[in-house]
Amino acid sequence: MKDNKREKAKLLLNQSKIFSEQIKTASAELDMLINQIYQLESAVMKKGVFQVLEKGNLILKKLNDDFNIEKWEEISEDIQEMKQEQNKISQFLLNHKIDENKFNEQINIELEEIIKLQNQGKSEKTTNQPEELAIKSNTQNVPLIVEKTHLIKNKTLNE
Repeated sequence: MKDNKREKAKLLLNQSKIFSEQIKTASAELDMLINQIYQLESAVMKKGVFQVLEKGNLILKKLNDDFNIEKWEEISEDIQEMKQEQNKISQFLLNHKIDENKFNEQINIELEEIIKLQNQGKSEKTTNQPEELAIKSNTQNVPLIVEKTHLIKNKTLNE
């Protein structure tokens, strides 16, 4: 009987080794699958980052095209021209001993009157006033302002 138990023990020990080897193989395969999953997730994230960077690059290119140096220079030149025009007006007022603050106040008052007339015109339009009359009431003081502006420009150019 001892031989029978010995054979059985050998068989069980042999099966134990086979199971142990199968567990090692399965564990190695599982580790390999986990590693591949990590690599796939990493590749997907890299692809997403690449797409975001690509879109960002396209947006930056478009913004650079929209705001190129020529446009900035053009805006700067326009601002300089406006400053020069304001300086001419200020110089004209100074040369003719006109108080610039009073002049500006008069311009602001006339502008407010025009705005009031425009607002009245809008409310009158809603009460079925003919459009031609509304336009006339909105533009009553415009010739006065245009005339003053032309006088100032003409005097400045003549000097």
